[in-house]
Amino acid sequence: MTPDLAAVIADVIAPAAAGTDRSGTFPRAGIEALGKAGLLGLTSGAGRGLRDAAEVVTALAGVCGSTAMVVLMHYASAAVIEAHGPAEVREAIAEGRYLATLAFSETGSRSHFWAPLSTAAGRDGEVRLDARKSFVTSAGEADGYVWSSRPLAASGPMTLWLVPKDAGGLSVAGPFDGVGLRGNASSPMTAEGVRPQAMLGQDGAGLDIALATALPAFLVLNAAFSLGVMDALVGGAHAHLTGSRLEHLGQRLADRPATRSAFARVAARRDQVRVFLDDTLAALEAGREDATMRVLQVKAVAAEAAVEVADEVMRLCGGSALRRGGAVERHFRDSLAARVMAPTTEALHDFTGRLAFGLPLLDGDAA
Repeated sequence: MTPDLAAVIADVIAPAAAGTDRSGTFPRAGIEALGKAGLLGLTSGAGRGLRDAAEVVTALAGVCGSTAMVVLMHYASAAVIEAHGPAEVREAIAEGRYLATLAFSETGSRSHFWAPLSTAAGRDGEVRLDARKSFVTSAGEADGYVWSSRPLAASGPMTLWLVPKDAGGLSVAGPFDGVGLRGNASSPMTAEGVRPQAMLGQDGAGLDIALATALPAFLVLNAAFSLGVMDALVGGAHAHLTGSRLEHLGQRLADRPATRSAFARVAARRDQVRVFLDDTLAALEAGREDATMRVLQVKAVAAEAAVEVADEVMRLCGGSALRRGGAVERHFRDSLAARVMAPTTEALHDFTGRLAFGLPLLDGDAA
């Protein structure tokens, strides 16, 4: 962890984490501090790569899942903007003055992000967007949204747009009240005749652009998020098992062989994910032949492991971990999110199965 990131976590994010979860408040102070420290612009311009972004997300997720998810979605959307966005927005992201997010999932097609039902139409010489987005992280809080729709005129499944936060006709359908990630403002959004700031890439090419830019970042950083949650859970279990005693036996919980064995299993499960994530990043960096397979596997591997680790840590820590307000209970709830975020674990398993058998990643049945 870099000194700048450590300082922001210690001074701003960690002290607010429990309150962010309790109140469901967007972690604005933490996001602004990350921007001022240069961490929102980490991957922009001549910045650093996905491995550095993964390290940031892992560190954040171990403290505040909501902040980590906001930053994760920012990095994923920034990858699209860096490749196809306006120069002034790219500059603002690089300088930490602009928070971006993805707006892909829709009410009608749900987690099938590759099949938008929202429309783009020419009206009075301008493009207008109409949509019902189901879950948008940082809804109402981001400066801009990487927004998907059906193409304006071209063939193809999708076109991408940059929609500014102050666009007329853009609205948020109430606050987010989730089981976990309670401060990430993942609310539905509606567009009624919204004028986008820019088309990102060519009309009809949005799916190819998303698969090449946003999706690899999103999947890898989701795995980094799950790893950070597991770090926190394993750390919480370790503290509980070393700090709690069976006074009538004169033992710590950690002195019992069965307890140590259970702890060793969850620590190993966490470490397996760390190795898999590192191998995925290495495959991308080296341009290995299996890079696509690793990218499609890594979110599912990490998300399912996080749920397994969270369940076992809750067993290890017992009733004390079930109380509201404790760190283990909060991270337990946060661990549940990644497996149901599109593309879900089931969709990713289908994708990797298709890749293994030489089938198209998406076809009529998948869409």
